[in-house]
Amino acid sequence: VILTVVFFALGAKATDRVIISGLAYEIDKTEKVATLVRQDRELQGDIVVPGSVIYEKVNYPVKLSYAAFGECAEITSVSFQCRAMFLPDYIFSGCYKLRNVELPNDLQIMGNGCFMNCKMISAIKLPSTLYGIGSQCFFGCWSLKDIELPEGMLAVGERGFAFLQIL
Repeated sequence: VILTVVFFALGAKATDRVIISGLAYEIDKTEKVATLVRQDRELQGDIVVPGSVIYEKVNYPVKLSYAAFGECAEITSVSFQCRAMFLPDYIFSGCYKLRNVELPNDLQIMGNGCFMNCKMISAIKLPSTLYGIGSQCFFGCWSLKDIELPEGMLAVGERGFAFLQIL
């Protein structure tokens, strides 16, 4: 029994859940990364996703996670200072008042439902590095009228642009 307990303790991760500059993170002290986790639905206004955060005098690069801002209906804009080659599934799904989005310059893939039902986005500039858009990525983005797919686009998932007025 003692060996089991010791083994379990050695395999445990050292993580803390914290709020830094109004955003919630899980700090993984072992992997040295700050994962942006599910945010409070009351979050509102302009959001800047930083490239890194400082916690207990240590600088941690920021990593994005599934549905991190999902259903945060009062967010109006978002920009990224972090490097992100992949936007996780449903990261901004249900952000009904989201109007302005500045995507990471190195973005390659947008997961499923990233901007599903973000009804106020009227334009979005996709980076030239983008080559894949997941299923239902822009599903229900009724106001989206200005979008141009990059030349290197290889795949758009099923219903990636369903229920848009421009189609």
